Amino acid sequence: MKPLVEALNRAFGEIDAYIRMQRRFLGNAAHQLRTPLTLLRAKVEDVSEPALKVELVRDIRRLTSLVSAMLDLARLQNHAIEKRPIDLAQITLDVLADFGPSALDAGIELALEQAEKGPLLVQGVDAAVRSALANLVGNALIHAHGARRIVATLRRDGVSIDDDGAGLPDGAEHKLLEPFQTGNTAGDGAGLGLSIVREIMAAHGGELITSSTPGRGTSMSLRFPVAAAPTISAQLELQTS
Repeated sequence: MKPLVEALNRAFGEIDAYIRMQRRFLGNAAHQLRTPLTLLRAKVEDVSEPALKVELVRDIRRLTSLVSAMLDLARLQNHAIEKRPIDLAQITLDVLADFGPSALDAGIELALEQAEKGPLLVQGVDAAVRSALANLVGNALIHAHGARRIVATLRRDGVSIDDDGAGLPDGAEHKLLEPFQTGNTAGDGAGLGLSIVREIMAAHGGELITSSTPGRGTSMSLRFPVAAAPTISAQLELQTS
């Protein structure tokens, strides 16, 4: 049995090394992409055609969000960032405000619904959760064909993004969680965003849940582990951060 055990240990070691190499590559690639995206955004400001400028800014915003999510995911997987209490309610409000101009241009109303007012604390990494939520809102604005309203609903275990658009064909929501799947027959988008969101939620011990009904819209939810009521020290830590 000893040779078999040694062979298995070597195999597991090689798999672990490969996974670590892939994570380093993901982080390095995302980091290197940040600078050219920043330069590209500056150059787009000189575009004279308003319609073209709006489209370019939207595409760059999507790429920037994707790159940020990739970098945050790499850091999470490498345990380089410590999770701490973050206010999901405030993050959701900030993300909706960021997408306000884009929603206005698209003629779509953004709304926030929360059963209980005040902070909604979850354990996580602020930047990563922002990237995940921004991806869901941005995805709804781009792919929810015919939508007039997008609602972010805060619950004790997380937040859901619901639209009243055309929805997806039966079973299509499951394919969206795989890399390079966008749910858009026109092929718009890189198709990596929701896959990264799923990985970010897995790193938080949570999950990304999707559901859609043709003609009745799509719902995408970030579900976090339900923790005990936050302590006073946790609340003070959040307020002073």
